Amino acid sequence: MLRKLLYTPLLFILIFCTPKAQESKISYDTPLHTVFRFPKKIKEVSGIQISPDGKEFYVHEDQGNSNEIFAIDMTGNNTRTITIEGVENNDWEDITQDKNGFTYIGDFGNNDNIRKNLAIYKVKISKENSTPVLQTTKFSYPEQTEFPPKKKDLLYDCEAFIEHSGYFYLFTKNRSKKSDGTSLVYKIPNKPGEYKAQLVGKLKMPEKYHDGAITGADISPNGKK
Repeated sequence: MLRKLLYTPLLFILIFCTPKAQESKISYDTPLHTVFRFPKKIKEVSGIQISPDGKEFYVHEDQGNSNEIFAIDMTGNNTRTITIEGVENNDWEDITQDKNGFTYIGDFGNNDNIRKNLAIYKVKISKENSTPVLQTTKFSYPEQTEFPPKKKDLLYDCEAFIEHSGYFYLFTKNRSKKSDGTSLVYKIPNKPGEYKAQLVGKLKMPEKYHDGAITGADISPNGKK
């Protein structure tokens, strides 16, 4: 069903806003045996991504917080804080990587469906305490013509994306009144500039908003799951 909807052989790992416990892993084949709490100064983790070497996590906070990424080791210690130069945290919602080790920050949280400054930032995280934005990809949803739309059409919030083969795939969070769990799947080129996102499919989640809203996504290293 997913293949048919997306017109692509990919299967995506989606993270839901659900109270049910899930198995955690530091990679796609290594169980995580250590459970830890994030440092107290990190109030609201919104996105999380494992580092290319698998030795730490990169996390960031949500709307209104700092323009920083926190490097967290496998014991829960904040080993360093990386400032992302030249941008604000309007509403950072997810973080992902490509096969070349570049990191992408999704500044596309849009709870009220009123934003017109949606963007994805490309950075290279190293051992330094700050890093510049190497690329900004701005985008809009061509199907959205009102800001905000009617309550039955609040379809343009987003908290989940991946990078694959030179494109970003975004999975929207349906905030419509009487939401039926449908998530829109959009495609954007991984290039600098401003683009109209291409609607490539719809996903019908098995649960309604509170248990079925997509709040994160990831893709396996081989690009097949």
